[in-house]
Amino acid sequence: MNDEAIKELVQNSIQVSIVKALNETPEAIDALVQAALQKEVNEHGDKPDYRSERKMPWLEWCVGEHIRNAARSAIIEAVKLRDEDIKTAIQEKINADSVVDSMIKSILGMIDREWSLEITFADKETRKR
Repeated sequence: MNDEAIKELVQNSIQVSIVKALNETPEAIDALVQAALQKEVNEHGDKPDYRSERKMPWLEWCVGEHIRNAARSAIIEAVKLRDEDIKTAIQEKINADSVVDSMIKSILGMIDREWSLEITFADKETRKR
Protein backbone atom coordinates (compact mmCIF):
# COMPACT_ATOMS: atom_id res chain seq x y z
CA MET A 1 0.00 0.00 0.00
CA ASN A 2 1.46 3.39 -0.99
CA ASP A 3 1.53 6.56 1.14
CA GLU A 4 -1.37 8.18 -0.74
CA ALA A 5 -3.65 5.19 -0.13
CA ILE A 6 -2.75 5.12 3.58
CA LYS A 7 -3.39 8.87 3.88
CA GLU A 8 -6.83 8.50 2.24
CA LEU A 9 -7.71 5.53 4.46
CA VAL A 10 -6.78 7.47 7.61
CA GLN A 11 -8.74 10.55 6.49
CA ASN A 12 -11.83 8.45 5.74
CA SER A 13 -11.56 6.70 9.10
CA ILE A 14 -11.32 10.02 10.94
CA GLN A 15 -14.28 11.46 9.00
CA VAL A 16 -16.44 8.43 9.83
CA SER A 17 -15.52 8.71 13.51
CA ILE A 18 -16.36 12.43 13.61
CA VAL A 19 -19.72 11.96 11.84
CA LYS A 20 -20.59 9.07 14.19
CA ALA A 21 -19.71 11.11 17.28
CA LEU A 22 -21.73 14.11 16.09
CA ASN A 23 -24.74 11.93 15.23
CA GLU A 24 -24.68 10.35 18.69
CA THR A 25 -24.50 13.71 20.47
CA PRO A 26 -26.33 16.45 18.52
CA GLU A 27 -25.72 18.93 21.35
CA ALA A 28 -22.03 18.70 20.43
CA ILE A 29 -22.82 20.52 17.17
CA ASP A 30 -24.53 23.34 19.07
CA ALA A 31 -21.56 23.59 21.41
CA LEU A 32 -19.11 23.69 18.49
CA VAL A 33 -21.11 26.37 16.68
CA GLN A 34 -21.48 28.45 19.84
CA ALA A 35 -17.75 28.17 20.58
CA ALA A 36 -16.84 29.17 17.02
CA LEU A 37 -19.18 32.19 16.99
CA GLN A 38 -18.08 33.41 20.42
CA LYS A 39 -14.33 32.91 19.89
CA GLU A 40 -12.54 36.13 20.80
CA VAL A 41 -10.64 37.83 17.99
CA ASN A 42 -8.88 41.17 17.49
CA GLU A 43 -9.91 43.89 15.02
CA HIS A 44 -8.31 41.88 12.18
CA GLY A 45 -10.21 38.67 12.96
CA ASP A 46 -7.07 37.02 14.32
CA LYS A 47 -6.31 35.54 17.71
CA PRO A 48 -5.47 38.41 20.09
CA ASP A 49 -1.76 38.57 20.94
CA TYR A 50 -1.89 40.84 23.97
CA ARG A 51 -4.11 41.11 27.03
CA SER A 52 -4.63 44.82 26.35
CA GLU A 53 -5.64 44.23 22.73
CA ARG A 54 -9.30 44.96 21.95
CA LYS A 55 -11.22 41.69 21.78
CA MET A 56 -14.64 40.91 20.34
CA PRO A 57 -16.60 37.76 19.48
CA TRP A 58 -15.83 36.39 16.02
CA LEU A 59 -19.48 36.79 14.94
CA GLU A 60 -19.41 40.50 15.85
CA TRP A 61 -16.14 40.96 13.93
CA CYS A 62 -17.47 39.03 10.91
CA VAL A 63 -20.68 41.09 10.67
CA GLY A 64 -18.68 44.31 11.07
CA GLU A 65 -16.22 43.21 8.39
CA HIS A 66 -19.03 42.52 5.91
CA ILE A 67 -20.64 45.88 6.64
CA ARG A 68 -17.26 47.62 6.12
CA ASN A 69 -16.75 45.74 2.84
CA ALA A 70 -20.24 46.71 1.63
CA ALA A 71 -19.59 50.35 2.57
CA ARG A 72 -16.20 50.23 0.82
CA SER A 73 -17.85 48.89 -2.36
CA ALA A 74 -20.55 51.58 -2.26
CA ILE A 75 -17.94 54.32 -1.84
CA ILE A 76 -15.84 52.97 -4.71
CA GLU A 77 -18.92 52.89 -6.98
CA ALA A 78 -19.85 56.46 -6.02
CA VAL A 79 -16.33 57.67 -6.76
CA LYS A 80 -16.25 55.81 -10.09
CA LEU A 81 -19.46 57.55 -11.14
CA ARG A 82 -17.77 60.92 -10.59
CA ASP A 83 -14.37 59.84 -11.93
CA GLU A 84 -14.21 62.41 -14.74
CA ASP A 85 -15.34 65.26 -12.46
CA ILE A 86 -12.66 64.30 -9.93
CA LYS A 87 -9.97 64.18 -12.64
CA THR A 88 -11.02 67.59 -13.93
CA ALA A 89 -10.93 69.10 -10.44
CA ILE A 90 -7.46 67.63 -9.81
CA GLN A 91 -6.18 68.96 -13.15
CA GLU A 92 -7.47 72.41 -12.29
CA LYS A 93 -5.63 72.31 -8.96
CA ILE A 94 -2.41 71.05 -10.53
CA ASN A 95 -1.42 73.64 -13.04
CA ALA A 96 2.06 74.69 -14.08
CA ASP A 97 2.12 77.69 -11.72
CA SER A 98 1.30 75.63 -8.64
CA VAL A 99 3.97 73.03 -9.50
CA VAL A 100 6.63 75.71 -10.04
CA ASP A 101 5.55 77.50 -6.85
CA SER A 102 5.83 74.26 -4.87
CA MET A 103 9.30 73.57 -6.30
CA ILE A 104 10.50 77.07 -5.40
CA LYS A 105 9.15 76.77 -1.84
CA SER A 106 10.83 73.40 -1.47
CA ILE A 107 14.19 74.70 -2.75
CA LEU A 108 14.01 77.75 -0.50
CA GLY A 109 13.20 75.51 2.45
CA MET A 110 16.27 73.37 1.76
CA ILE A 111 18.46 76.46 1.44
CA ASP A 112 17.07 77.83 4.73
CA ARG A 113 18.12 74.61 6.43
CA GLU A 114 21.59 74.99 4.92
CA TRP A 115 21.30 71.88 2.83
CA SER A 116 23.67 71.43 -0.03
CA LEU A 117 21.86 71.81 -3.33
CA GLU A 118 23.20 71.61 -6.86
CA ILE A 119 20.95 72.56 -9.74
CA THR A 120 22.07 72.00 -13.33
CA PHE A 121 20.19 73.17 -16.38
CA ALA A 122 20.94 71.18 -19.53
CA ASP A 123 20.45 72.38 -23.06
CA LYS A 124 17.86 70.67 -25.29
CA GLU A 125 20.44 68.39 -26.94
CA THR A 126 21.71 67.07 -23.61
CA ARG A 127 18.17 66.36 -22.34
CA LYS A 128 17.29 64.29 -25.43
CA ARG A 129 19.93 61.70 -24.60
